[in-house]
Amino acid sequence: MTELIPEDSRGKSRSFPTVWQALLLLGLLFILQLGATVIVGVYQAVQSIPVQELATTLAIVNVATFGAVAILGAAWSRVSARQLFYLRGFSPLLILPMLVMMLGLIIIVSELDNVLQRFLPMPDWFMEMLSELGLGEGFALSTFIVLVVVAPLTEEPLFRGIMLHGFARNYGTWWAVLGTSFLFGAIHLNPWQFMGAFFLGIVFAWWTLKTRSILPATLGHALNNGMVLFTADVLNIDIQGFNAWEEGVHAHQPWWFTLTGVVLALVGAGILHKMWSPGKDPLANTPRQSELS
Repeated sequence: MTELIPEDSRGKSRSFPTVWQALLLLGLLFILQLGATVIVGVYQAVQSIPVQELATTLAIVNVATFGAVAILGAAWSRVSARQLFYLRGFSPLLILPMLVMMLGLIIIVSELDNVLQRFLPMPDWFMEMLSELGLGEGFALSTFIVLVVVAPLTEEPLFRGIMLHGFARNYGTWWAVLGTSFLFGAIHLNPWQFMGAFFLGIVFAWWTLKTRSILPATLGHALNNGMVLFTADVLNIDIQGFNAWEEGVHAHQPWWFTLTGVVLALVGAGILHKMWSPGKDPLANTPRQSELS
């Protein structure tokens, strides 16, 4: 990955956030979400509302808590929202290779999850909790709202916006990519989502730094979260180990399906790398000096 932050922009005064400030933000986010979850749980118990019907409420809670932390972070950083959140468009020429790469990564991450669960099976109570929160079969609308709309729009401004912006200026490109990706995986608070979130976070950070736009990462995040739902509920395609499982049976994806994912990811990444190579980038995605202030 090309170094995108010039050396003379580091080492003078720390940009917000540093690692410790990022951890403080995430700690505040955890406290807010914990408090909101307790309130929602009490309300659900008093009103005898089925847990499945609370998915939309929890989505609102997610927007409110992430929004509060993002507003605080933006105020603390004292940087314009356009620079802090990478608010700019990107070339439509990038859409196709990004889509190809993302489809491949979704397949690869799914199989990595299958490998992880072979060595560290997900407890039944945890799977049941996800299902009851509206993230399981039979709650397609709430699943779409929570995963495909709310999650990308709340998580990307924090991780690929505020944190990536500060980390890149404080620690350099590579450490920024790895650090924000690690925190992105850790915030999911379970090992079964950490690995996939970490690898996808690396890709989303790469896209954001190269395009100077948060939009590709947001769309990629939404595509990743919605792909299993789309193939199973819209296309009615069941692929063992990807969007279909037999109860009590640990399954892997068909080898040809996983191989297809690897090929797609490599082809998409190769095209993007070639488009962004020094001297060959017709899109001029390298940030201007004014955008680094």
